[in-house]
Amino acid sequence: MFRWYASSQACYVYLADVTKGKSSIKFEEEFRSSKWFTRGWTLQELLAPQNLRFYDSDWNDLGTKKDMEEGVLAATGIPWYVLSRDTPLDGMSIAQRMSWAARRTTKKEEDMTYCLLGIFGVSMTLNYGEGSERAFRRLQETIMNETKDDSILAWGLEPQFHDQLLDSQGYTNMPAQELEVTQVYTEEMPEHLSSLAKHNRRVPDGILAPSPLAFRHCGRIRSADSNAPSTLISANDLGGVLQLRMPLIDGPAGGKFGILQCYVDGSSNQELVAIPLCQTSAKSSDQFFRPQAHPSIVLPKQEVAGEHVTFSVPKACRKNLFNEDQFHPPYRLRIRGALELGLTLEAVEPSLSWDGETELLTPYKNIKGQGKISSRTIAQFVRTENKSSGFIVVLELNNPDFFQEQPISSQHQLAGYLLTCVPPISLSRLAGALQSGKLPQLGSFATDGSLRMELEVEPDIKQRTFTINLIPSESIHPHVDGSLELRRIKQAHEAGEAFEEYADLKTRAKKVEFSSNEVNILLNTAKDAVERLDIEIQKLVKEREKAFNDCNENLPEASRLEAEKNSLAQLIQTKQQDSRGKLLDTINIDPTPAQSEPLQNGLQRALSLFLSHKHWRASLALLNEFEFSVEFDFEYNGGLYSPLTYAGGYGDEDILQKLLTVADRNREDPDGYTASQRAYLTGNSITEALLKVKKKRREKTLPKSTSDPDEWFIPKAKLKKKATPLSIEAW
Repeated sequence: MFRWYASSQACYVYLADVTKGKSSIKFEEEFRSSKWFTRGWTLQELLAPQNLRFYDSDWNDLGTKKDMEEGVLAATGIPWYVLSRDTPLDGMSIAQRMSWAARRTTKKEEDMTYCLLGIFGVSMTLNYGEGSERAFRRLQETIMNETKDDSILAWGLEPQFHDQLLDSQGYTNMPAQELEVTQVYTEEMPEHLSSLAKHNRRVPDGILAPSPLAFRHCGRIRSADSNAPSTLISANDLGGVLQLRMPLIDGPAGGKFGILQCYVDGSSNQELVAIPLCQTSAKSSDQFFRPQAHPSIVLPKQEVAGEHVTFSVPKACRKNLFNEDQFHPPYRLRIRGALELGLTLEAVEPSLSWDGETELLTPYKNIKGQGKISSRTIAQFVRTENKSSGFIVVLELNNPDFFQEQPISSQHQLAGYLLTCVPPISLSRLAGALQSGKLPQLGSFATDGSLRMELEVEPDIKQRTFTINLIPSESIHPHVDGSLELRRIKQAHEAGEAFEEYADLKTRAKKVEFSSNEVNILLNTAKDAVERLDIEIQKLVKEREKAFNDCNENLPEASRLEAEKNSLAQLIQTKQQDSRGKLLDTINIDPTPAQSEPLQNGLQRALSLFLSHKHWRASLALLNEFEFSVEFDFEYNGGLYSPLTYAGGYGDEDILQKLLTVADRNREDPDGYTASQRAYLTGNSITEALLKVKKKRREKTLPKSTSDPDEWFIPKAKLKKKATPLSIEAW
């Protein structure tokens, strides 16, 4: 059925006891209290489908379960991320899933188990007639065969618990006030479950829970990390017992607490769940059972360090394994006379001390470090008629060997004290005040103005019982008003907290003032920087405006210059083509591939002519326009030159730089001179600078036969006919 609902396209819920047309408050109340949320089989109908819509008694659409998630959460305690399937069911602990079914019922008692099979993803045979407890035990055994989740043993938590029971074990870091552990539902338990809850108030002695109701306060119990070692060693049927391995710590009444690998979700100090355990006998150190009248508790993680012990524990109640009486403390307390005085027992601290069936108080060893007192039990009585006033009975047992089987003697003394109170009053706070010694000296007399009574203690050696008699008193003695003292303690505590808060506020104020000064300094610095930036921005804005105006003013001139540039480019192109044509006409050469050799000769002759007549610009244009060899010689004024040596002696900077890029600067002309030597001989300062002529070598280079520079310039003796010179006249 669960898979069928999960695979459906849509599911529709008809709520016959809900009407949409009523006021919003009444509608929400009707929706939360609808019987549909109390039926066992409807749990899987709520969880499985992705698309679920609610309809009221008139078939008005109320919305999807996401639209109604607040009302569903209030009615079921199921988180929204589970309802929306953002978190899969196997991502929630066994205890959490059990808690969702705790408030539900079915017509057949076994169906309360069978309706949970899909939620836990297990299957088992259906055996109607086996009874609810046996069916539920089989379900738990099946789940333990599939998973190693310790939270399946975390059942039995109460809505509230008190730490007074554990003070003797050293848990001093736990709060003195009542601590709410896992209260899921804000409303009272439905009437159809109240009788069953009362029956289950005394926890059975099997390790497995008797029904889902035992998990009703486990909605926040989460499983530990999957890498954590499992407590469960074997879930197989080994004679009806489980083999477990877990840390054990000492508990009250000679018992133990076993620490499970699960914790309370949202707790600041990582509170772990502990289950009560007792040995079956002193000789069997590896056999334990879960005792009656002891709920599971939660403890801070740092307080639960204990030795890991492997042991076995019965799955269900097997009374033939042990004598139940040997595990209860050896003394009982009986209070008499309250009914005759018109008083009714209202509350007991610790709450586990009271046995409603026998009307006896069981003292637990819950006091440590306060003289010889080993146990303190507090009982509150109120007026039967109007509960307007009441009395507190404090019983302190002095027993050095509290758990030893021995008769009551002079060493075992019970001291009784009386206080008045105005209900309601917190017994746990009163116990904390007594433990800390904040109350004045107590006595055995008390009066509320109309009723005076005193307390007498009567030991019964044979029955190992102390009887506390409440009797009327004729005299008046000093007494303590418990409510008034608690108010004084609370006021003193609040005053101390107020003073500490005042001191903290002063310290914070100094820190804030110091920080404020620093911030003001930074703020002023930032303001100065902003002012400077504003000034710079204003300057930049003015400069931008000026540049923009200049741009607008120069725009016509820029347009004119652009047009002139284009016109000049066209003119240059025209002139270039014209000059090229004229040059070719001058040298009378047709520039075709077939005429490449005559073109080379003609260009060389043209360059010689331009150079000899010092037409530097024409020579430069010729070199830029045509590519041809400049490694040739020509005659000028009786001497033989190459273009580079001639430019070195007579040329200007532009023609010399061009020839240096296309000619060999170290080549000598037919007269044996390089360009540098020609520049040196003619004293051409421009070419000397370009050719980097070293004047200090002048004396070494002059011929010794003459001192006349003109004669040295063209010495006929040095003429070398390396190539036939070109005659200008002949050309």
